This record gives sequence, structure tokens and C-alpha cells, in this order.
Amino acid sequence: DSSVTGVQTCALPIWRPPADSDGKVPEARKVIVEWAGLLLPRGLLQEIRDVEVIVSVVQERLARADAARGFVLDGFPRTVPQAVALDGLVDGRATLVVVNIEVPAAEVVRRLGARRVCASCGTNAVGLEPRCLKCDGALIRRDDDNEAVVLERLRVYEQKTKPLVDHYRGRPTFCVVDGAKSADDVAAGVALAIETAGRVAASGGYAR
Repeated sequence: DSSVTGVQTCALPIWRPPADSDGKVPEARKVIVEWAGLLLPRGLLQEIRDVEVIVSVVQERLARADAARGFVLDGFPRTVPQAVALDGLVDGRATLVVVNIEVPAAEVVRRLGARRVCASCGTNAVGLEPRCLKCDGALIRRDDDNEAVVLERLRVYEQKTKPLVDHYRGRPTFCVVDGAKSADDVAAGVALAIETAGRVAASGGYAR
């Protein structure tokens, strides 16, 4: 969140690439992204997983002027090869700070099971409001928030994404935040982690 970091949040919108000159979006980049992961057009799953394709989209996004002062990446990298590629993308820029927000599996299942989103605009409900506060649309439960789907996503995370923790853990700018706390406490923890990691990098001359 830019209110925490003061820099551009390059989260899910980085997966919405600009159209070609004729106004068409390349087939290989027609990607729909949700908070939990990539939802891909049928037949393109293997293609879009290719590191080169994904990294090229990220590189394009980080080259924009609004990311010059810094950026927050949410959902990338997801694998160690992507993390290695990211090191190359940020070479020569400010220090890369990695924040791992840890939430117990049972709490993830509980939270997603209770989540409601607007059927019209996709905004998440923030409390017990009966209708969407943004557009007054109906609030529904997403199909992929049921327990079986969430547990499968957690299984994939353990297999594919958790190795990132081992990849980054040895870096002095790697931080862990307790995500089981309240939203305000997590935000404060992330802000403190970034500030602390920045001081470590400045004092030790850590490049990444």
C-alpha cells in the first residue's frame, strides 16, 4: 500500500499489458489476475508460466516513470527462477526489501471463507455492510474461497512458492511479519520492516 511505503504499488495491474498498435492484446498476455493467483485463459497455462514471458511483463511495468522512486510487488516473484530474474531487473536500483507475511493455514482458510466481494465491481467488503460501499452492488462469496480450493492453493504454495523463503532468508533485507494480527498491526509491521531493512542496507552497503 502506498500509504505505508510512500512508493508505487505495482501489484496485480502489472499483468494487464498494453495493447498492440492495432488495439489488440497479444494472446500470450491475456491474463486475468486475482489476489490468490493467476487465472489463465484455457490452453495458455504452460505458456504464461514461462519465466521469460512473466519477467518481460514485470520489466515493462517497472520501467514506467511512476516506479522510479520505488515499488511494491505483490504476487511476484512466485518461484526461485523468477526471484533470480528479479535480481537482474533491480540491479542498479535501490535495495530490494523482501517482506514475508506469515499467516497460519487455518487462519487463511477462516479468513477466505468469511470474505465477501462485490458481484459488480469486485471490491472486498470491509465489515458487515449489507451492500458494496463503492457501488451498492450485491456482496457474494467467491467460488474459489471454499475450503477445498483454499487448501489446494496452500498445497501449491508449499510446493512452488515457499522455497522463496529459503532463497531470501539469508539476506539482511529479508523480514517476517505476523499476518495473523489485525490489518492495522500488519501494516505497521510492514512499515517497520521496510524501515529497518533500509537502515540495514544503508549501513552495510547491501546492494539487493
